[in-house]
Amino acid sequence: TETVSLEHALHRSSAEIIQAPISIPVVDTSIMDGFCIRYADYLSAQSGDEFKVIGYSVAGDASMRNEGEAHDASNSFEAMYVTTGAVLPAGFDSVIPIEKVTFKEGSRESNNDVLESIRNGHAGCISIDKGKVALAEKQWVRKAGSDLKAGAVLLHEGQTICSAQIALLAQTGIFSVLVRRKTIVGVLSTGDELIGERNIQSGTWNKVGKIYDANRPAIMSLVQNFGALVVDLGQASDTIESLEEKLSVGLSSCDIVVTSGGVSMGELDLIENVLVQKLHATVKFGRIHMKPGKPTTFLTIENFGSKNLTKFVLSLPGNPVSAMVCSHLFIYPILNLINRGVKRHETVNEIVDGTPVHPEIDVVLNDDLKLDRERPEYHRVKLKWDVGRSIFVATSTGMQRSSCLMSMNGATALVCLPRATDDKNICKAGEKHLALLISNSFKDIVEPQIVKHSRHMLRHSILTKRKKIKVPLKIGLVLRKTVGSPEEHIERVQSILDTVEIVFVDSVLHQERLSQILLEKTKGIDVLIIISNEGFRDSNKLAAFIDSCLHKRSDALALQMRQGAASECGLAALFEVIVGTINQTLVCSVPEEGLVGALGKIRGRVMFHAVMITQGKPYRHK
Repeated sequence: TETVSLEHALHRSSAEIIQAPISIPVVDTSIMDGFCIRYADYLSAQSGDEFKVIGYSVAGDASMRNEGEAHDASNSFEAMYVTTGAVLPAGFDSVIPIEKVTFKEGSRESNNDVLESIRNGHAGCISIDKGKVALAEKQWVRKAGSDLKAGAVLLHEGQTICSAQIALLAQTGIFSVLVRRKTIVGVLSTGDELIGERNIQSGTWNKVGKIYDANRPAIMSLVQNFGALVVDLGQASDTIESLEEKLSVGLSSCDIVVTSGGVSMGELDLIENVLVQKLHATVKFGRIHMKPGKPTTFLTIENFGSKNLTKFVLSLPGNPVSAMVCSHLFIYPILNLINRGVKRHETVNEIVDGTPVHPEIDVVLNDDLKLDRERPEYHRVKLKWDVGRSIFVATSTGMQRSSCLMSMNGATALVCLPRATDDKNICKAGEKHLALLISNSFKDIVEPQIVKHSRHMLRHSILTKRKKIKVPLKIGLVLRKTVGSPEEHIERVQSILDTVEIVFVDSVLHQERLSQILLEKTKGIDVLIIISNEGFRDSNKLAAFIDSCLHKRSDALALQMRQGAASECGLAALFEVIVGTINQTLVCSVPEEGLVGALGKIRGRVMFHAVMITQGKPYRHK
């Protein structure tokens, strides 16, 4: 950690909880320029009665009474002139704006130069026309502590400091803050084919087959944007000696080393071999089922150097688009995890679950997008707000080849597309899909999700491996006025829940058809999931109808699912989640907007346990 002045605190991560040492305001102050009086006097005064002006109070200065005007609480019909922000003098409790009264000094009636006149000791008074001026007790007074109470938390540990928090700290007299040291990230490009600025200066670049090094400048700029300190480690050639030398230098001075190139399956892809064999690194994951970025590999080195530190290495593919996309997907969350810090007694799962990842939104596709047969894809898009539909529309940036940097030019989000199936190989224009925001202009208006509530993490299981249940549960889906297509909901349910088999999908509009399904199709399946997207009133009617059909309710499961739905979409908390049994089948009715969060709450052994109980089968929870 280190202590920095507020001037250098922007976007840094707080290393401590900071509480307000004082209240704001410290004492009662005036909100307007005007005259403070006692409210009791106002109530007893007749229209046109005069209040004697006995002094003044201005912002930043103590109140002053005219010579010989010692204040007596028993004196009535007194007033003092106050400016905006001035301390309210003792004995007074309400303020009348100056434009609501008439100031009199002898025979002169004028609201001009009032303060100067009072300061010069000229006696004066004000009159109030109660027929035109309505005053409430303590009106136009900012009570002590009404803006901020002493002890209120200004900054939580691990919180990223923004401009408003800097203002709050300064307002309460705090001008320095303890922050986490910025993570140092070294960036290394690899490959004999690369031309960098140093090659050009030395004149060793004009050979056939050479390419300019775009990855290192791109990754370095992203790392800086993510709030870390960046170290340029230059370029390494495709030899074990060069790679070992460059990596050793980087690991000695950096917390994280990011490499690009040399991590695929070719004979000259030596990064992993050098790290494991020469530098004793451990591979944590690699060969990821995603596009672009399949070769991405993450390694750690324990007990490095004389201080026995742990070092991270993220090896990215050599294609520039893959390197940039994976920088967003991996470097950004890794830095968030480090900046978040670890609280005492936290488990590993709690640490990961609480780590901020990318802001997520739903978008509507503006184009038909072809799906990849082998891997799910992060498709680069530009976003534009559709006022009529109240949703962002995503337009493809064009050709998505991992070497084509133009697909990153202007991209503001990555749309998460599923892998193609025999039934679906194109996502049609108009379909709704999840998108990860990668543009700062959008990140500023959408809060990052934490891992625990991230639909992206739930759907693709990047960080956790789920235990598979040996016998697949048979699932039936009923869709009622949903935005998503049947195919989308099949994919959603299969990706969220553990091993399941979708037995049927039925789109239902009429209650009679739903009643028939509840009576007939609940036989022979384990779980029936009803997904609806209706207005508040119709949703309540649907919930009441399903509730009336249940043989037995399961309120505990319903509560868990409703909490999960609300964590995904706040509005989902307004809609009923109904869970119960019909014909030894578990029936769950959930809103479409909260589907991922609701099912995520009961996936795995929780659902399997509920099904076993529903069917009256013996099951011992392990």
